[in-house]
Amino acid sequence: MHIRVKLRPFSIDDAGQIAVLCANPESRNWFPADVRPADLDTARTYVKRAIDDRDSQRCAAFAIETLAASQLIGEIRLCLRDAKLAYWLGLPFRGNHYMVDALELVARHARDELRLEFLYADVIRENIASRRTLEKADFRFQAIFTDDTARAWRHVALLRYKRML
Repeated sequence: MHIRVKLRPFSIDDAGQIAVLCANPESRNWFPADVRPADLDTARTYVKRAIDDRDSQRCAAFAIETLAASQLIGEIRLCLRDAKLAYWLGLPFRGNHYMVDALELVARHARDELRLEFLYADVIRENIASRRTLEKADFRFQAIFTDDTARAWRHVALLRYKRML
């Protein structure tokens, strides 16, 4: 597999690019209401939370960057308590399979460095592109459930996917 991205820790300098990537209203729909980085101030708060989560070892939060241009294009976050992933890509970078590459890198990290045996990811049922991305990255459908707390602005059905490492 030819990997076209790298994962790196966030820095506060990433806030500007995150604000740009998340300025599109469609992008904001995929974030929980309390963490939508829609402008520079909320993007700084978002990045600080990612850094704090990493420093406290709650989550391994990584900026996804293209190898070709060294450009931040999204995020992938692994919650260490339950081996659950969350991720997003900026709209201009969707459809290029960058997230499949990022999922492969985080799976290697989880297996080799963290000694995890599996990873989970929950996807909003209507997000077909994300479901296909997980399937391309060797995740398998496990269950469907309803989560009233995940999105404060609507009741959502989630699909759970799992990858054995």
